[in-house]
Amino acid sequence: MSIFKGVNDQYLINAYYVQSMIVKSLIVHPEFDTFTFLNDIAILQLENEAKLNDYVQIACLPNPKLSNYPNVYNISSW
Repeated sequence: MSIFKGVNDQYLINAYYVQSMIVKSLIVHPEFDTFTFLNDIAILQLENEAKLNDYVQIACLPNPKLSNYPNVYNISSW
């Protein structure tokens, strides 16, 4: 399986800034529901490190010690 990093339009996967990466392993949320898509999140381990640039950046995870997160999130992917 491969992924493309740095893409915000699926028709631009051949752009010079897009990085094609091979997925080494995949861990899907154990309570993922294929009907409702509840818990549709996964952890991907890549074969190689991504090169950070203007189009590929690190996504910060929330601090697990905080309990006052907003209950609405806007996360996009496809």
